[in-house]
Amino acid sequence: MKKSAILAASIAALMASSAFADQSWYGRANLAVSTKGDGAAAANEEMSIQSDASRVGWKGTSGPISAHFEFGYDGDGDADPVVSNRLGYVAYKADFGEIAIGKAFSPTWSQIHLRTLFFNAFSNDRGFPMTIWPEGVRYTNTFGKVKVGAMLTAGTDGEDLDGHNIAATFPIGPVSLAIGANSDGTNDDTAFSVQYTTGKMTLTATIKNLEAETAGEDETVTLLGFKMGVGENGTLMIRHSTWDEADLSGATFGYHHKVGPKSSIYLESSPADFKDQTHIGMRIDF
Repeated sequence: MKKSAILAASIAALMASSAFADQSWYGRANLAVSTKGDGAAAANEEMSIQSDASRVGWKGTSGPISAHFEFGYDGDGDADPVVSNRLGYVAYKADFGEIAIGKAFSPTWSQIHLRTLFFNAFSNDRGFPMTIWPEGVRYTNTFGKVKVGAMLTAGTDGEDLDGHNIAATFPIGPVSLAIGANSDGTNDDTAFSVQYTTGKMTLTATIKNLEAETAGEDETVTLLGFKMGVGENGTLMIRHSTWDEADLSGATFGYHHKVGPKSSIYLESSPADFKDQTHIGMRIDF
């Protein structure tokens, strides 16, 4: 699937947005003061203004047809800001499920990785690899309480649909099990996650196996997450991850406090043996 075809379809659908009876625009500004260090002398610390997934998007539905487009703005002070096309797809929903064509959230992202990615500023830290929004054809449906998703994705060449991304979630009382697999047409990865929720507390453990790109042993990534409501508006979040290839190990601590119906302030800190990071920021939805 050529990217130019995806872009052309996205632009055409957006231009035809007047045909959607139910449509809306939305956005998020997510800015923080960020400090980063390499774990050595304090003189090596850097301070910058970071934008993490600030975005603006549009959604529309007309009967069984829906469309969703979203653009994001990211920048962390280490490089020039990036404006990206995060989402751009058209979907058809019926009794058999929903089929989406374009750039959409992958099943493994929606059903597995979001379980432990609680944070604004550290949503992709510690090298935990994932496929977020590939281009392709996605199918999703719910059978009873079981949620399934499968997606044919553009592989390493960015054109042919020779990759796949699949996931399934099985709720069992307060426990939810999820399994998933991803392939870019060359390498295959698998993931397993278990989540336990009671009251305001959520515990999550995710293990991902990465196929070795060259001769050698496969790699294993682990990610543990803890989330608990504090008081009326606060949220305490702790996560720990390891990645054996680079021997990374670190924890992330976060506290979020709502100051309005659609706004919050947060503090997130991630001390580690290779890099220290702290973010103090504000998130506003509109």
